[in-house]
Amino acid sequence: MNKIISLLLAFIAISNYVAAQISFSVKDSADWALNSDFDYNLSSYLQNDATDNTDTLFEWNLTGLDKPSEWDVTVCSGELCIVNPTTPYRVTIPKGDKMNFKLGFSFYNTTGDASAWIVTHSVKNPSIRDSFRLKMRAGTLSLERVNNKITFDAYPNPVVDKMTVSFSDGGTRTILIYDILGSLKKSEHMVSGSSISLADLPKGIYVIKLEGGQSFSKLLHKL
Repeated sequence: MNKIISLLLAFIAISNYVAAQISFSVKDSADWALNSDFDYNLSSYLQNDATDNTDTLFEWNLTGLDKPSEWDVTVCSGELCIVNPTTPYRVTIPKGDKMNFKLGFSFYNTTGDASAWIVTHSVKNPSIRDSFRLKMRAGTLSLERVNNKITFDAYPNPVVDKMTVSFSDGGTRTILIYDILGSLKKSEHMVSGSSISLADLPKGIYVIKLEGGQSFSKLLHKL
């Protein structure tokens, strides 16, 4: 009996040790957002504490995806962002380093519920793995939310080259365009109804905001 207990304790210790060699800083998150916020994403850092210095190549996969058909899901690993990924992707994380992962949903003004898992494992030692999950609910926009707030339209969306921006007050504003990782890519002072060239931006998903710290924003798909 004591031998069985000892074996079980040893197995548990080994399992915990294997799992601890890589770990996400956030394991599980559930949140609620207004669909006018265009999207919501969760950040979690994957730490590589493997004992083998050569164990630096990892593969992540999106699994357990459940979302409204109108929504998009985006996964970022480091600076690589993939919209609606369908295949595994590999990243390199040196021993002792960490990489920022982001998992997010884009609502496109559609209400609903969604959930997804990111599962990551070592390519060299597949038993070394960890995962994190995001559960999301997007609700409707209340009238109080838009009172005393300047909103805007940006079109066409998706866009190839030029984009027109119209402000709800018909005035002039500075628009800020960020990539999905939050890096500012473009800033332009514009008159309502004027256009801006986006030809220099790579294809991908961007966030448009107004200067001044207002929370209203829109998701832009650059083709």
